[in-house]
Amino acid sequence: MRALWILAVGSLVGCLDSGGDKAAPKPEPVAVAPRKRVEKPAPKPEVAKVDLSLAPGLEMRRPIVDGRLTLIPIIATQPIATQQFVTLHDGMAKGVISVREVGDADTWEVDSVRVTNRSRETLVIMEGELIEDAMQDRVTAEATTITAGNTKVIQVRCVEEDRDHGGTRFNPGNAIAEINLRRTVVHSSQDAVWSKVKQINARDSIRTGTNTYRIAAHAQTKGAGAERRDRLVKQLESLEERPNIVGLAVAIDGQVVAIDRLATPELYRQLEGKLIASYLPATTGAPPEGKRVAPTDVRKLAAETTGTQTTASHTTMRPI
Repeated sequence: MRALWILAVGSLVGCLDSGGDKAAPKPEPVAVAPRKRVEKPAPKPEVAKVDLSLAPGLEMRRPIVDGRLTLIPIIATQPIATQQFVTLHDGMAKGVISVREVGDADTWEVDSVRVTNRSRETLVIMEGELIEDAMQDRVTAEATTITAGNTKVIQVRCVEEDRDHGGTRFNPGNAIAEINLRRTVVHSSQDAVWSKVKQINARDSIRTGTNTYRIAAHAQTKGAGAERRDRLVKQLESLEERPNIVGLAVAIDGQVVAIDRLATPELYRQLEGKLIASYLPATTGAPPEGKRVAPTDVRKLAAETTGTQTTASHTTMRPI
C-alpha cells in the first residue's frame, strides 16, 4: 500500500516536471512602421513694412474707399499742445465773428472782405469757406488765422456772378466749396471760378437768376449727400485712433488731389463734417480698376510748395 502511494506521488511529480520543461511559445515580432522625416516649415518671407510716415509726428492710416473717393486718415503720433480755436461759420453764427465788405455800398472790393474776431479764441479760416449775402456771395481764397480782438482783410473769390447790390454784412454759408471749385479758387482766376460755378449748376440742374453757388453748396448736406457724409464720419469714428486724427488726404479716381490737416484733433472734428461733404460731389460710381493710393502718393503731394500753412492748418491742393 505504501508502495502504491509513493508511485502515485512520483507520477504526479513527473507530470508536473514534464509540463515545466515544455518551452513557452515565443511572441511574434511586432512590425514597426518606419518613422517619417518631419520637414521643418520653410521660413515665411518677411513682409516689407509699409512706410506710413507723412511728416515728423504724423502718420497715415488705412484708406477708406467710397465710390470714386478715397479718404486717408492722418493721425498725430506725438502729444499736441491743447489750444482752443473758433471756426469762421461757428463764430459768425454766435455773433463773435463779423465779416463785412471792404468799403461801402458804392465803393466795395470784389476780391477782399474785412473779418473781425471778437471772441476769446484764435479764429481759423480755411480756403473755400462760403459766406453769403452782402453785395455778392463769396468763398475765402486764403487760409489764415486772426487772434482774439483783431481785424484782418482777407482775400476772397466771388461765386455769384450776376448780383452787385445788397448790404455790407455777410452771413455764414455753413459749407466749404466742393473740392474742384476750391482748387480753382486757390490756383486760378476769378473768371475761372465763375466758369466752374456755371459747370456745377449745369451738372446739378440748378437754375438761379444770379448764377450763385450757394444752392449747390447747401445740397451737400441734404439727401444722399448727407447720408454718405454721415456714413464716412461713422467709419472714422470707429477707428481705434480716432482721438488722434488731425486731417485727411483725399484721392479721386486714385489720384491724390488734396491734403487737409489741422493743428489739433479737436479743431479737426469741428470741421470734419464740412470737409467731408465738400469732397463728395461728383465722386459717386465705381472706382477705376487697378488704381490704388499708396503712401508715397500722399507724401509726394505733401512735398509740393503750393500748400498753405498757418498756426492752425496746413492744406495742399493739386492744381486743376
